[in-house]
Amino acid sequence: MLAVGLLVALIVFARSNAGWVHRLDVSFDDNLNGYVAGHPAQVSTWKVVSDIGGPLTWRILAGGAALVLFLRHLRREAVLVVVAMVGAWVSSGTIKALVDRHRPIVPTPVDHVGGGSFPSGHALTSFTALGLLVLLIWPITSRWWRALVVTAAALVVLGIGFSRLILGVHYLTDVLGGWLIGLLLLIAATQAIRARR
Repeated sequence: MLAVGLLVALIVFARSNAGWVHRLDVSFDDNLNGYVAGHPAQVSTWKVVSDIGGPLTWRILAGGAALVLFLRHLRREAVLVVVAMVGAWVSSGTIKALVDRHRPIVPTPVDHVGGGSFPSGHALTSFTALGLLVLLIWPITSRWWRALVVTAAALVVLGIGFSRLILGVHYLTDVLGGWLIGLLLLIAATQAIRARR
């Protein structure tokens, strides 16, 4: 599958911390940092986006959604949510530990975060959670509502991913890697639920 191949390539690049992809990562972060360092109001705004869009927010929302689905006797859907979100949590921590990539060092730091850099937990978790929303509403809504939800979900995911980049706490490949892992989790969870049927 293309997504698996791309993810493997990103992991290899992240582990090496060298080559043209790493240089592109560093250049991208430095350029964003050069811009945002002179705009403290934007730093504050992106910090709010990053804080609200963090993994804990999506885990709480997903837990509530799973409970509602279970109480409405939509047990397969509830299991899908739980499996995908637990998978996001576990894979984020595991891959961060295995890749062991350091956070970017930008000329003018505007935010400080600990832990590994690859993948972005914000990107992974938000993509997984909002991808689940799209999957769950798809069969029960009209074309217009589908387009609206997909567009809104994509904008939120992009906004959260961009917040991690402009704050200088992730490389571009960290965010792309998070999205790819989220996509693979959604595919795997969906296939598992279908197999149980």
